[in-house]
Amino acid sequence: MGVLLLAGAIYLTGLGREALWLDEAYTADMVRQTPIAIWRTALNDCHPPLYYLSLWGLVGALGVSPVSLRLLSVLGALALVLLGAGPVRRAWGAWGGLCFALLVVVTPIMLAMAQEARMYTWAAFFATATSVYAYLAAVGGRRWDFVALAASLFGAAYTHYWALVAAALVSSLVFAWVLVRRRDRAISFGLALVVPALLFLPWVRSLARQLNGCLVNSWISEINLSVIGKTFIYPFSFKFSRSETVAAGALAVGLLAALAVAGVVLGVRRRQPGAGLAVVGLAGYGLTFLSAIVLSYAVHPILVSRYIVPVLGLLLLPVAFALARVVPRPIALAAFGVLALIAVPMLVQVQRERFNGPMDEVAAYVRQNLTTDDVFVHVSMHSLGPMAYYLPENQHFMYIPAMPGTNPARFFGPRVTFGSDIDAYLRGRSRVWLVGCRSLAECETAADWLAAGKLQPIGEAASFSYPYSWLAVSLIPVEQRARLNLPR
Repeated sequence: MGVLLLAGAIYLTGLGREALWLDEAYTADMVRQTPIAIWRTALNDCHPPLYYLSLWGLVGALGVSPVSLRLLSVLGALALVLLGAGPVRRAWGAWGGLCFALLVVVTPIMLAMAQEARMYTWAAFFATATSVYAYLAAVGGRRWDFVALAASLFGAAYTHYWALVAAALVSSLVFAWVLVRRRDRAISFGLALVVPALLFLPWVRSLARQLNGCLVNSWISEINLSVIGKTFIYPFSFKFSRSETVAAGALAVGLLAALAVAGVVLGVRRRQPGAGLAVVGLAGYGLTFLSAIVLSYAVHPILVSRYIVPVLGLLLLPVAFALARVVPRPIALAAFGVLALIAVPMLVQVQRERFNGPMDEVAAYVRQNLTTDDVFVHVSMHSLGPMAYYLPENQHFMYIPAMPGTNPARFFGPRVTFGSDIDAYLRGRSRVWLVGCRSLAECETAADWLAAGKLQPIGEAASFSYPYSWLAVSLIPVEQRARLNLPR
């Protein structure tokens, strides 16, 4: 209970302090729709709809705000912590459950994801719960464990595809063990796998459509050793990676990996009770990570640093086993000390700094100095999404080059226009602001327009940035001086 209260205090502190960034603004746009519309809109997304449907119910009761949008993520992180007090404790005892819960709390990326209106904490919970309950169902055969396994598999499948892959791999491995060692439980275990599979069938066709759309219009960069390394150390990084965390992150995650491997090897060699769960966790984490690497090289890039979060709990399981059952208690405490020395400064910075961008400051400036008649021209979705959330009464134009295969989805409300014919859009408009940005390739478009004299500044630009934010924004009052001659 003490760890849960500590986690709740950490995750809830400053929950609404940061402005929404693009992905969170997209979430806000999704949950303003009806459940049927959410299901349909999710067809054009790269994730299943369960998180959005669940959040729709929550914000329906609390209203739409940064705090209410992120509250469901806090609950997901707390649910992951609670696994330590529930099924993990059953497998490894009180000290093992406590070790797992503490590992979740001291991992910096869990704080970042708990304070983000996205599905990652719940994906981590469902993937981890699938692993734990698959093990408990296999070795114990309790009816509740089979039910919990089926529910966790269902949740993983409809929350995030990395969670689905991890849950499917883990449950298949454990089922294979059941078929060899505990055939008396094969029917019950098989039913626990078949039921969520049948419930997922209505989404299978949508999954194929999503994968095709996401691969065609993918924003994911090509895979290389740098991408693999950043993904590996992401649990001890800021959510938008910064170079100053690389060394500490590598040390911390390297320590976690070493403990995980040592826990599995020594636990199996010594035939310690509960070692099977550590094997399941490490196998699920490793196979999911390896599958993503292989597919990224062989088919199409799918490796994104934040996508490691859904399988983070699987890595922490063998680490907790090593600390609770394999290494002496003084060494376990020393390991926690090292992790705390690395984690606490990062946790403080996550609470203190602003990483998402200055969109709340932009909105405050606009409300104080502009009117709803002012129009904003965007060249990046990273400015459009949050500004459309904070300034829904203003008109927004998102420039999308007319290239073969370009079919931009329409998001962020009725006052947002997507298109390539900026000449037609600007014609007759007198209060136009070009939204400039920094650190993104598409931001160069705005600078090119100004340099070429296609848009002429008619006043002083207002700039907004934070030291730890990857995105800086400027508002430039402009008028059209020449036809832009942009591709259509």
